[in-house]
Amino acid sequence: MKLFYTKASPFARKARASIIELGFEEEVELCEITQLTVPTNFIPELTKENPLGKVPVLVLDDGSHIADSIVIAEYFDSLAGPRLFPQDASRWRALTLQAQADGIMEAGVVCRLEGIRPEHLQWQEWRDAHKRKIISALDAIEADPSYLEPNFHIGHLALVCAIEWIEFRGVYHETKEGRPNLPAWFDEVTERASLRLTRP
Repeated sequence: MKLFYTKASPFARKARASIIELGFEEEVELCEITQLTVPTNFIPELTKENPLGKVPVLVLDDGSHIADSIVIAEYFDSLAGPRLFPQDASRWRALTLQAQADGIMEAGVVCRLEGIRPEHLQWQEWRDAHKRKIISALDAIEADPSYLEPNFHIGHLALVCAIEWIEFRGVYHETKEGRPNLPAWFDEVTERASLRLTRP
């Protein structure tokens, strides 16, 4: 199997961390895309594997493709267990948290892309609106301790990828300020090998 990814993408990191978490490192060849994966940059090598031109995309041994980080993570989870995707009533809580984390990533990507446009084309109100989405999502997670329950799952993995990426890109540094539940949980969970080895 081959995984096409970029080192900095939080979505690709979610797929890579899932592979490590579930023990498939030796079975997956990592194929790094070094070009900047922005909408204006056409990358034939990547578009051949995913017509949307997005990472991550997994190419299976039979030549078929699996695109999108959550689908890739669930594919490996189906082979391993399941371990990251609960099969009881807690499944919906885990998937909701993972959706919130993906929303944080998506809003962060908007802020990042807007910030690298030529200055005279940047729309500050647009960036501020997406930053508010990030803050609102983090506040909601902080306010509900059940999101940070101890059984590690896909929502937790996605949340770490989201938080570390928005900090890494300078989109929003105050992820844990005024949110007392997040820091202790975050410090413990980020010691997992899957997250340490994929940190941007």
